[in-house]
Amino acid sequence: MRTWLALALCGCLSKPGPARFLGRTWTKHHELNFAAPGQLFVPKLVYDESIGKVLLYGGEYSQSPPYWSSSMYELDSDGWTQVCGGQTACPPGGRSDFGFVYDPQGRRSILFGGESDDTGTETTLADGWAYAGGTWQSLPSLTIPPMQDIHMVYDTNAQRALIVVGFSLQTAPEQGVYTISASDVTTFTELSGGQQVADRNATGAYDPTRDRVLAFPGIDPFGGYYRSMASYSPDTGQWTTLCDSCLPAPERKTPAMVFDRQYGNVVMIGGLEIDDSTHENDVLGWNDDEAQFDQLAELGEPRSGAGAAYDASTDTIVLYGGGTDLATTDPDCPLADSAQGQYAYCADTWLGTPNFAAD
Repeated sequence: MRTWLALALCGCLSKPGPARFLGRTWTKHHELNFAAPGQLFVPKLVYDESIGKVLLYGGEYSQSPPYWSSSMYELDSDGWTQVCGGQTACPPGGRSDFGFVYDPQGRRSILFGGESDDTGTETTLADGWAYAGGTWQSLPSLTIPPMQDIHMVYDTNAQRALIVVGFSLQTAPEQGVYTISASDVTTFTELSGGQQVADRNATGAYDPTRDRVLAFPGIDPFGGYYRSMASYSPDTGQWTTLCDSCLPAPERKTPAMVFDRQYGNVVMIGGLEIDDSTHENDVLGWNDDEAQFDQLAELGEPRSGAGAAYDASTDTIVLYGGGTDLATTDPDCPLADSAQGQYAYCADTWLGTPNFAAD
């Protein structure tokens, strides 16, 4: 089994040259649990191009206290390896619901904001950090209000990081779209257009081929969920409503979203239904022609709030943790250690590996 996993993560299973993409095989890997990050809800994953590995930081612990993880891990063919944390927290400290994105121009990962209880009180944060070469650096004097439920993307055309969704206790329920450039790491600049998606539990993904961000709304101020999608153009600063009911029913929140380079568009995975206890297991792909999501596959078990990243070196989608139904019997999601609430937290890794057929 370890040999197959090594082949998947090194890209040896992908066929080079002209080939037709058939879809992805989703496989759960128990053997990655050694030195694994543990049961986590909404951890954040990024692909670090400089080292060719996926990084995982933070997330909400199943047990309490502490409520939030202060550790970071990297993934390779041997599994997860802890980079910092444990007895000594990583410099950004324990947090969840923060923004985390890789900046290829600066060859660094940028982390901003989120929610923490490191001081003994739940606090919404406004600090920024950069990680490169095994070292964390604090970003001073950031001109932006404290935010949580943040989703950051990297605009490859303009070479800048963007905060496209986020919830600020100072300016709720609506917040702006912010950018930080590679040349100025101390200032976030608010772009035109504002934010036109619900703030809490929203998510999104940048589409480099069309220079846009697809954003999925979270919870509205009245607690309602959505099935709609919006598009944001970093170039013009304009939001466009793509559809009002373009997801399979029912409404949901906290799905994972990534841009799938082989599929050629944004992919959405799972989510929590409006009853706040039932999870989805579908893998959906955005269809521009029909302005809707099409079902591509099933994950194998229900999941919401999973961390997700696209590993460009292997064309593999990596998913970690998240929540699942309380009725689960999955040993990777033990109820005894799960947080209080309506669902169980998980400690497992899913890999979506590509399948090809020669033309």
